[in-house]
Amino acid sequence: MTADSVNGRAPLGLFTLKGGDMISNKYVGVGGLDGLSSGEVASPVAGSKKILWGYSGLAVFNPYRSYILREA
Repeated sequence: MTADSVNGRAPLGLFTLKGGDMISNKYVGVGGLDGLSSGEVASPVAGSKKILWGYSGLAVFNPYRSYILREA
């Protein structure tokens, strides 16, 4: 890709919501996070998991003669 021909900025830009670039949550099951704790649970399954997610958007400032390969 080539740089923006008007402003000279990078050809790609990544944008996100303020504070939303990386969000971490814990889904606690029976036994808590360590598998041996008592207390309130969010799932009847004897296990837990950690969830990481975020928001982002991609901008192409000079899309001519460019392409993006994406793997999902």
